[in-house]
Amino acid sequence: MEPLPVEDLKALDAFMAAEVEHNCRPCCSSRTRHGMVTCVRFLVHTFIWVADNLMYMLGWVFVPLAWVLIGSIVIAWYKVLAPYIQQETSSLGFAAHVVFTHWLLINIIFNYLMVTITSPGYPPKMRLNDIMLQPGESFCKKCDSVKPVRTHHCSVCKRCVLKMDHHCPWVHNCIGFRNHRYFFLFMAYLWVGCVYVGAVCAPLFLLRYRWRFHYDTLTNADKIEIRRLLLAGYLGPVVTFAFVLTVAVGIALGLLLFWHVYLVSRGETTIEYYATFKPDQAKKDRPVYSAPQQRHTIGQRWRLFLGIDGGRSIWGVLLPSTFRPSGDGMTWTVASSDGGTGTLASSSSSSSSSSGGGAPTGDRSSTSSSLSAPPLARSHQWV
Repeated sequence: MEPLPVEDLKALDAFMAAEVEHNCRPCCSSRTRHGMVTCVRFLVHTFIWVADNLMYMLGWVFVPLAWVLIGSIVIAWYKVLAPYIQQETSSLGFAAHVVFTHWLLINIIFNYLMVTITSPGYPPKMRLNDIMLQPGESFCKKCDSVKPVRTHHCSVCKRCVLKMDHHCPWVHNCIGFRNHRYFFLFMAYLWVGCVYVGAVCAPLFLLRYRWRFHYDTLTNADKIEIRRLLLAGYLGPVVTFAFVLTVAVGIALGLLLFWHVYLVSRGETTIEYYATFKPDQAKKDRPVYSAPQQRHTIGQRWRLFLGIDGGRSIWGVLLPSTFRPSGDGMTWTVASSDGGTGTLASSSSSSSSSSGGGAPTGDRSSTSSSLSAPPLARSHQWV
């Protein structure tokens, strides 16, 4: 469940009002239609208010629940699975299992902790009368401030978020420019952990299932083996719980992980995808984003997203690391359909770069001349 950005809420409000006005015009007076539109808008805004506050409150429930579920699988591994693996494999094999599981556990805990406590990135406050809007920028009435390129207002956090992807109740935080990497790595490592635990539990779960529901079909050798495992405590309800939980979470998380792999490969966020997606439009018409001064290849997008550009190695992904992503979250490169490129930068980024700080923004004059549409226009591509 993800909250709609403010732009979509305005569109929904206008759409509902237009539908009432159109459908009720033949049979209702102007005064009646006005009252019905007011009622519909009140209901829509009430629903949005309830949904936003519910999303916020769910964060206080889902984060402890996530820690409990992760902790329960860790306890199941130490209590049942580790002794079973130690008994069924060699010393070297058991050592490999121990190293692998603890490497996974450290990365899962680290990335989950970081995505919950790391700010997604917020733009500086800039009033409209203090600066001039640059190409791609807009104004947020909620924050009374300029919204840089790719920035969206979160109705749950009540703030504008740089390169906002969505608000996640499972981390009680927005996923944006500075913590998107932690969110993705947490999903990836947790999914690998679910696959691993599910694979270890699968034989034990199937033996327990056959023992309870297909006892007559078991051979004497199978019965002896199952009794041995039962006496050792390897076929208890803990195994069933761990198997069912990891399979269910693994399937759901795998779909979400695949979705974000696709988005990162495209250089998009979830909001940007839905904001520009229409079934009747070709895939090539959707914009593709990247940081400034970078090649728009899939490999480069992944290196930028994972933070392993600029001389950093893959160990920054395989081991816990806290480096920030490249760029300032407010400057992005755009490529037009005719092959030209330019850079869109926010007003604050432009002013900081002119004073000697901030990320490179490119030539403002060349950008203005090559861009004549908002950032989500289909005639241009973000690279």
